[in-house]
Amino acid sequence: MTKNEVELHQAETGSTALALVSGIKLMRNADGTFRAEGGDCYGEIGWRISDCTLEPIAYRITRPSLK
Repeated sequence: MTKNEVELHQAETGSTALALVSGIKLMRNADGTFRAEGGDCYGEIGWRISDCTLEPIAYRITRPSLK
């Protein structure tokens, strides 16, 4: 989830929805193309992000320009 998505769900808590899909298998067809198979879906309307644990796992690094 992006920083903006987290902020949206925090601001609109109880008024947003959560949809998670996991366990999808990516399969290669005989012609070299791909297809997705299987997977498990979970959805919750009116979920509260505050009931979840938030853990930041990425950083954006901007290097100053060289002169």
